[in-house]
Amino acid sequence: MINWFEKHSRITVTVAIIIALAIFYISSITFPQEKGGNITSNSATTYHIGIFFLLSLFMLLGLEKRKEFRLIPIIILLAGVYAALDELHQYFVPGRYCSLTDFLIDLAGILVALGLYLMLTKYQNLKTRKNISVNGRSKRSEISK
Repeated sequence: MINWFEKHSRITVTVAIIIALAIFYISSITFPQEKGGNITSNSATTYHIGIFFLLSLFMLLGLEKRKEFRLIPIIILLAGVYAALDELHQYFVPGRYCSLTDFLIDLAGILVALGLYLMLTKYQNLKTRKNISVNGRSKRSEISK
């Protein structure tokens, strides 16, 4: 699965950009207040975790080679800054507000995406190593390709 995203990194990055634009657009919409004054409803929490999970995951999958682990902190930082800017943007939208709780929920989605990405890359690396040992090739010759 990760190999497909690596080979098609332009598509993956395009999806990440579309998700970022969707976040901006949805943040510009005024929603009716919920009954009971519940600040963070289940649907809002699900949205925040889900959308920032997808944004971060597609940003991470857009890395052309899994060997670029040095870029992971930068991508996580960019996603976190985008989450903060999203909340700041909502401050200026009538009927919306800037929420530290929403920002923390966004960060949770980002961290879940990071965890999944690291698990997938570790699995892919183990699978590749297993194939190397089964096929009788040396690790050095496979890695250098």
